[in-house]
Amino acid sequence: MKRLSLLGLLLAAAVLLGGCGYYVEVNEKSYVIALGIDKGKNDLIKVSFLFTSPDSGDEEGGGEKKKEKDIITLEAPTVYSAIRLLDTFRSKRIDLTHTKLIVFSRDMAEKGIENFVTEFVNTRDFRPSVYLCVSEGKAEKFFHSIEPKQDLYIEKYIDRLFGKVTNNSVNEAYLYYDYFNASPGWGGNILPLVGVAKKENMEAAEAKFETVVPDDFSANYTADEVPIDKDDAAVLCGYAVFDDKRMVGTLGLMESSLVRMLTKNLPNGQFSVYYPPKDSYYSVDLHQIYRSKIKVTVGEPDVIDVTVRIMGEFTGVDSEFKDESDYDDFLRYLDDTFSAKLKALFDRTQREFRSDVFNLGDYAKRSFLTIDEWKAYDWESRYPSAVIRPRVIVQINDYGELRDAAEEEG
Repeated sequence: MKRLSLLGLLLAAAVLLGGCGYYVEVNEKSYVIALGIDKGKNDLIKVSFLFTSPDSGDEEGGGEKKKEKDIITLEAPTVYSAIRLLDTFRSKRIDLTHTKLIVFSRDMAEKGIENFVTEFVNTRDFRPSVYLCVSEGKAEKFFHSIEPKQDLYIEKYIDRLFGKVTNNSVNEAYLYYDYFNASPGWGGNILPLVGVAKKENMEAAEAKFETVVPDDFSANYTADEVPIDKDDAAVLCGYAVFDDKRMVGTLGLMESSLVRMLTKNLPNGQFSVYYPPKDSYYSVDLHQIYRSKIKVTVGEPDVIDVTVRIMGEFTGVDSEFKDESDYDDFLRYLDDTFSAKLKALFDRTQREFRSDVFNLGDYAKRSFLTIDEWKAYDWESRYPSAVIRPRVIVQINDYGELRDAAEEEG
């Protein structure tokens, strides 16, 4: 018994006194906030690392010190070889577990990003909550354009820019882990688009507005086209479209709102509507209560019916809509215009991208009993010739009016 007791004490001591040889103190690590991947020379890639470094701040004002940017760019064959190079002159060990954002430049995205994302998913270095996006220009330049003046930390700035708290038409970035684990009807075929706006875009937009008929809704800008009175402003606007993890085109601001309506619920969409009969703009606040309904009827040809229901209200009272028939005409105009724009978006996916961007084939798949039957149907080759019939129904509430949910659903 004494020997067994002694042996138990020795085992307990071994467990309690044992250390971890691979343990690294938190203050011995250098945390990467964002990672940018650009095309380099001679088949190399240019990898940009965005860190935050404590700034002296306002010594007299006191309070918490603001963190400023620290950007380092290297050329290497792979991301991890760039990390090894970075470790040669950084005094702290490089750590990717707190990385918030991975940015691919457009030229890298057009070559294909599947190998990169697969590698990131299969390692434990990145968390599943990393945002993934495409930059119209160089990712390195986008990092230099970031100016989080409204946030104390760059990490918070990235969360607010890509997270759900913003009122942006592209306010849901795809987490890189979900890029390969899509739910039915929605896949990793589009990613948020970022870019650097130029001050000269303001003059170009004003000139264009004077020579063309005003658009029915907000202009369909992409990230590098937004008219803003500032040089080198970091912008999130539009989507990058992929086919088999290779970028094939872009979607603009208005199309992004249609994407939100089709694939997710539009939580809050403020639109300035140009109404030709009145030759005037009207502001409406639109949102969704019900998810879009999608039905695919396989046959010759395949028919895809899409129904989107939108609720909303005027953000300003207009005396010209006192007449009920006049008011109904405006609602029909909204229905027809939204439906036409959604049809134009589908036409782009069929004619220009030639890709089932929104994974509508997941609904067609339900008509087949086996995987082999579905593969033999060859949906990818049939999608461009499918008949797509979108219908958008807009209901504008009067002020103080309550709607019955059951009635609206019917």
